[in-house]
Amino acid sequence: MRAYRENATEAAAKAKTAEEHIAHGSTDTDLVDTIDLSMLLTSNKRHPNHSAPSHLDFARARADEAFFDNHDGSATVSISSKQEIIFQGAGSKTPDPEVMENHVFTGTRDAKTGLIEWDKDSFTYPKISVPLVQGYFADQKEAGFNVVTPYVPTVTEHVTYKKLGRIIPVTEDGDYIPGALTKQYNNNNKDPRKAGETATPAVQDYMTDIKSVVPNKPGVDTPVVYRKIFKKASITYIDETTGAYLVSDQLTGELGEAIEYGTATRIQTFKDMGYGLIQDDFPKDAIFDDKDIDDQEWFVLLQHDVAKVGPDHDQVPDTPINPNNPNGPKWPSKYAYEKEVSFTVFYRSTDGNANLPEADVQKAYWVRTLTFDKVSGELVDETEWSPNKTKYYDIYAPVVLGYYADKVDVKGRDVTEDNMEETVTYMPLGKIIPIDANGRLIPNVPTPTFNNDANNPTKVSETLVPHIPGYRPVR
Repeated sequence: MRAYRENATEAAAKAKTAEEHIAHGSTDTDLVDTIDLSMLLTSNKRHPNHSAPSHLDFARARADEAFFDNHDGSATVSISSKQEIIFQGAGSKTPDPEVMENHVFTGTRDAKTGLIEWDKDSFTYPKISVPLVQGYFADQKEAGFNVVTPYVPTVTEHVTYKKLGRIIPVTEDGDYIPGALTKQYNNNNKDPRKAGETATPAVQDYMTDIKSVVPNKPGVDTPVVYRKIFKKASITYIDETTGAYLVSDQLTGELGEAIEYGTATRIQTFKDMGYGLIQDDFPKDAIFDDKDIDDQEWFVLLQHDVAKVGPDHDQVPDTPINPNNPNGPKWPSKYAYEKEVSFTVFYRSTDGNANLPEADVQKAYWVRTLTFDKVSGELVDETEWSPNKTKYYDIYAPVVLGYYADKVDVKGRDVTEDNMEETVTYMPLGKIIPIDANGRLIPNVPTPTFNNDANNPTKVSETLVPHIPGYRPVR
């Protein structure tokens, strides 16, 4: 038995000679024995379909171990096969080659004809799923399933990876947004040839209506249009007394932009209407921020102020409660919080001829304090009525010449909410009537009226009797 190894060129030449030799039925086997079949295999492509091997194929087959009996016996030939899948293109992430060498062809060469009868014409290696490599896509989903033969026992297959494309945020004009995060496509977990659904990245101060992309071409970048975010803000003025929303100013601006707004003017307007400020949340350095996806909002809380009118709070009736709001509520009439009562002493005479003084009138005032809502003008509180004094003073009846009174004085009374009256009545004073001893009137003589008592209107003082010639007063 002989085995020789020669270079591919020499072996190819000998293969041709061997083919011719075999074709002419030569029995000289030494020529065939000198060929190292493994030197002649140059094809590494798969052969899914095979025809019957020619003599040349036989001559070019690689034998790992070939035993030839140059005598009358036969030789046993065995050839190892191999399926080799080589992965490439993913850099350090590239999977290791997948090598399968689990089939050996076995044949018997006829010593006379030199032909080899193989146990199998071909063998099909199993297929494998191409490994998923993060950030890359493959050019095929599966590999393997290659057919080897004793004449083409080794098949090498290449699987190539390429980087997945990216989502590129662009403006509405198609320009790349400086500083924006570009995002590589996700892998498709079911198919390494494809890209999976990939959520669009968040871009500061921008937004897009496209939530995700599923690229048709996994290696091609996808531009996604983003638009500048305009943030909304509101400043709402609330009437805390009634719970009503008075007004809400709506603002719009770009993120990061200063909010050109102030609450002072509106607050002053409400103060002129009778409101008081409780709280102003709006900051002086406010900006349209991105802290929250919701609209920004601030509140200014106001309440109804009140105003009083009464003995200690003098106001002019029917004038505006809020001077800067002439069309607003007005102060009420003075009678709403002050009422006058009196105690009157009248003087009269029974004959109607007395020179009497004017009636003596004492006044008192019942007062209360009213509290009004400055916004609505409604009465919101009132105190009890109270008098400005509790009692009227005593009145002394004056002395009326020629008359006497029915009382010395009129005692003061407690002040009530009603008017009160009393009368002092005067009656004419009596006279001195001169009569003679027989009780007859002396004609044509004076009849003087009693003198008044200067200290007591109900009494008279000593009065001189008149002088009558020819008469003298007895008593």
